[in-house]
Amino acid sequence: MKIFIKILTTLSLSFMLASCAMVQEKAPEEFFYFGTFSKQNMPGLFVYNFNRDSARFSLVQAVEHLAGPNFLAVNSDETVLYSVNNESVNDSTRWGSVSAFRIDSISGELTVINDQPSYGSGPCHIAVNEAGTFVAVSNYGSGSLAVIALNEDGSLGSTHHVIKHEGSGPVPSRQNRPHVHSSLIIDNLDMILAADLGTDKIMVYDINRNDLSLQPGKKSFLTSVPGAGPRHMDFNPAQSVLYMIGELSNSVSVYSIAGDSISDMIQHIRALPENFDSISYCADIHVHPSGKFLFASNRGHNSIAVFSINQQDGTLAFTGTFPCGGNWPRNFMVDPEGEFLFVANERSDNIAIHKIDQESGALMNTGKSLSVMTPVCIKRIIK
Repeated sequence: MKIFIKILTTLSLSFMLASCAMVQEKAPEEFFYFGTFSKQNMPGLFVYNFNRDSARFSLVQAVEHLAGPNFLAVNSDETVLYSVNNESVNDSTRWGSVSAFRIDSISGELTVINDQPSYGSGPCHIAVNEAGTFVAVSNYGSGSLAVIALNEDGSLGSTHHVIKHEGSGPVPSRQNRPHVHSSLIIDNLDMILAADLGTDKIMVYDINRNDLSLQPGKKSFLTSVPGAGPRHMDFNPAQSVLYMIGELSNSVSVYSIAGDSISDMIQHIRALPENFDSISYCADIHVHPSGKFLFASNRGHNSIAVFSINQQDGTLAFTGTFPCGGNWPRNFMVDPEGEFLFVANERSDNIAIHKIDQESGALMNTGKSLSVMTPVCIKRIIK
């Protein structure tokens, strides 16, 4: 009997260890969220599971909510997703709206928490601070930046502060008035940068976290080349360098940040081949997780530009362009592992999947693509 009990105990222990090993070896789940320019009464926000080994997507959820939940942001603990929407939550205004969605910790599915006005027209970008206490909403149509408080559960609060820009630029068809296109929150400096396509400026604000009011920073704005059309930005913490993509000039502007001081532009570099002279507009910009490369999307040329980053001062060297795998590459995402680059091709209704060469930054199209109508934004979480 003692021998039988010993054998049984040994088998039980072996089974438990094997089970634990199986749990430990299970690959984490990757969930992707695609915001789109959807039509009314059509799903505009999609959730997909991504298999890294096969580089394939499988549909999890199509979210029917307000028309046009386009640009997205996810809080730092990956429990809440935020979107800006073309439709208003108050028919008496011409404002757009903002939505908060709870992210299921297992399935990755979204459940609506609440909605708030965007406090401006044509919202096109949203960012959430690291602590998850507020979101910054860029209203392209009204040329305004709105900061909206978040409650402890991640829901959108009613406290808000709005600042409206003034001015214009030298391209009358696109720069007759302010058009705030994106914001970048620099948490450790309590600073918000707002790229204004209409005025050729990056506005610099200090934020009061108590009442969310915005005040001009030590340097109240950064200038770009005339007619650049500042659109999106990314920050390279390794060299404390800010990169801004100019939609109209098809170029990247570079600024250095030391402490709470930001330099004037230290570099301006084209994102297209020198021999290309047809119509094209830059859209998005991202630094590779390694800090070695910068990527930018070209709509019209239909490519992703690749730059190498100088590891001493953060300046750029143009290394070439690669086909985007579709038409009109709007937003794209470099995954945090730095292995894949996913491109949202708005006019060809697809997400193209590229592998990134870790030595050169060159892109290799995997030949795999996901069909999504008018994709605008890509976000990813891992569970």
